[in-house]
Amino acid sequence: MQNNELDKTQIRKGIVITVFFVVLRLIVAKLWNLWFGGEYHLSISFLIFLFSVFLVMSVGLVYFGFNKWAGVDLKAWWFKRGNILGDIVWGVGTIIGMVILLIGVGVVMWVFDLMPPSLIARQEGTSLSQIPIDLVLGWFFGFAIASFEEETIFRGFLQDVIGRKFGEWGSNLLQAAIFSVAHLGMEPLGSIVNVAFLLLFIFGFGVLLGWLRIKRGTLLAAGIVHGFIG
Repeated sequence: MQNNELDKTQIRKGIVITVFFVVLRLIVAKLWNLWFGGEYHLSISFLIFLFSVFLVMSVGLVYFGFNKWAGVDLKAWWFKRGNILGDIVWGVGTIIGMVILLIGVGVVMWVFDLMPPSLIARQEGTSLSQIPIDLVLGWFFGFAIASFEEETIFRGFLQDVIGRKFGEWGSNLLQAAIFSVAHLGMEPLGSIVNVAFLLLFIFGFGVLLGWLRIKRGTLLAAGIVHGFIG
């Protein structure tokens, strides 16, 4: 867990940042769906939108919020001298394992006709020419926005604070539960099946990222996985 314990004032400020983050992210998701249909677009308006989200939430709310206002050393949360190469190896290795697992799960779900309708529609609507754009913009969003913000808040802040009372694995499960619930409302969900699929997938993903946080002691490995998956 963290080497430098947060005091009560830092914890209160961290909670305020977390609440503002959840609210702002819901607003961003609604605007994204309203203006761009929840998809990536190579257009000036979308690039301005995406960069504005990065400046307001990643730089303003999370970086300056924790590093300047709450007085947290984010560099110590993310990096540890001598461990960076190992963190990269763990991150990349976990991504490879996840890809293999997801392919296997996808095949099983396709064979037994268990694919959520929204996921099928999204796959059918993606052209080959759109894939490179999705990758570049998706990885910018994944690393600079989603990974930095969510790893700092859920695995960096919440997992540490909760762990003081519930221990490493208790805090891991609780942060993953909060992490999954915090994603509700970010995109339209048409059925209970879709909601259940979303919650279970994100909960499992959160547990994996929390385990990497415990295993490596910093957020870098988890951040690499999160940024790649998006």
